[in-house]
Amino acid sequence: MAVQKNQYTWEQRLKELRAFKKKHGDCNVPWNHTPIPGLGHWVSQMRYHKKRGTLTKDKIRLLTRFGFSWKVEHPRRTWEEHFKELQAFQKKHGHCNLTVSWP
Repeated sequence: MAVQKNQYTWEQRLKELRAFKKKHGDCNVPWNHTPIPGLGHWVSQMRYHKKRGTLTKDKIRLLTRFGFSWKVEHPRRTWEEHFKELQAFQKKHGHCNLTVSWP
């Protein structure tokens, strides 16, 4: 039976996380990471379930040994840095009409 969209096993998501880490050097998958749809949400859910105490100790131990970051620090960017990004976007796309979900 084929796996339907959004019906991934824990092991399948872990395999995707390993591929992400191999490529990017960490496990900090953006929530809206489009190359692997749903992986960012899964990572967020792992943090949520650990915080609530509903993630098994074995999974916590495995993810921790793998280098999973349980708390993500988002670097603060200045207004000027954001403005430069907007200018680059405008130059590339010819407009500044970004959606809220734009990565």
